[in-house]
Amino acid sequence: MSKPTWAAETHIGHHRQLNEDRYTAFECPLGQVFVVCDGMGGHEAGEVAATIATQTIQEILSQATPDYTPDYWLRRSLHAAHAAVQQAPQKGLGSPQMGTTAVILLISPQNEAWWAHIGDSRLYLYRRGKLHPLTRDHSLVAWYVEAGFITPAAAYQHPQSNQLLLSIGGSKDIFLIEAPPIPLPIQPGDLFLLCSDGLSGYVPETIIAQILSTSQPLSEKAKALVHAALSQGGYDNITVLLASPTARSSPSHKRLPYLAGIALLATGIAILAGLGAFYLSEKSSSPSPETTADSTRTHFPTSSPSNSTIPDTTRKDTTSPRSSQNPQPTLSAPPKTSN
Repeated sequence: MSKPTWAAETHIGHHRQLNEDRYTAFECPLGQVFVVCDGMGGHEAGEVAATIATQTIQEILSQATPDYTPDYWLRRSLHAAHAAVQQAPQKGLGSPQMGTTAVILLISPQNEAWWAHIGDSRLYLYRRGKLHPLTRDHSLVAWYVEAGFITPAAAYQHPQSNQLLLSIGGSKDIFLIEAPPIPLPIQPGDLFLLCSDGLSGYVPETIIAQILSTSQPLSEKAKALVHAALSQGGYDNITVLLASPTARSSPSHKRLPYLAGIALLATGIAILAGLGAFYLSEKSSSPSPETTADSTRTHFPTSSPSNSTIPDTTRKDTTSPRSSQNPQPTLSAPPKTSN
């Protein structure tokens, strides 16, 4: 698969004095990586947290090897970013209360999409005219929606939309990452959108889908998305990143039965050849009737197959390199406010 084409736009918005969003795109041994981080804290140096996070994620993923699964490396990069942001104030960088969100998309040479996130920066998949959210917000408002307290429509421009339940750094009591252990197979025409809540928190998904459905270049679509957020008030920093993989076409459904028929025919020929060889060997080894009147049938012992060890492929949510599954936290207590 050739390298994905991508475009990004970021804007300070109409009501902020500083743009705390950060984004980056780079290659690593596992494929092409795209990152969006939304710093939190305002005067608490949210832009410093977002910068440290993007740099740390790139540093860790640049050292990735195929010995471990991609979701492991995504988790590891976010854990390293969390530690780096927490330790930064001891080095004179930022403040103890600074934090950031993060969403990462990895597009592998195997035509697969892997991702991980924490906070309310989102990843969308636009496929065949429909917009599919691949992440869920770790925020108080998202919890309200899931619990049925408010409708999804009421979540837009909600007064408590800045309250996160999970983040990198910050003053959160828990740190959890969502990273699916199974990749998404990429199809021709797929388009991925990474964005901060300056877009997703103010622009309805129907409008986002309409913009992505146009035939404009990616750069123009990114500008249109930012303009849509600004037209809704531009109350927050706005960052969008569009990635368009060039997927290989999958085999045609008409070709699959043909390939299956060839495989079955080859298997049948191999079985018939084996039976014929066994019959000939049996006939040639049988004693002649003239030499032995009462021939005794020889019983060939059938060797039982040895017990093979089946590797345990169950993924567990531990810190081992092979673990990948991330249980969802039960959210019951009101969160702390991070702005």
